[in-house]
Amino acid sequence: MLYTDLTIFYYNHCQGKKHENIILIQQSFLYPIIRGFIGIKHFKIKHELARVLQDGF
Repeated sequence: MLYTDLTIFYYNHCQGKKHENIILIQQSFLYPIIRGFIGIKHFKIKHELARVLQDGF
């Protein structure tokens, strides 16, 4: 099942079908994990940026 999803994802990627891939990711059981990881990553970037701005570079 996962292999099929990855194949479709790669095919869509090559065809430039980003919207279809977004739907595919949202339907995936890994979506909460992916979303959580992206959220943590963005939080870390924001935190680093805030620290740099406070220190005045």
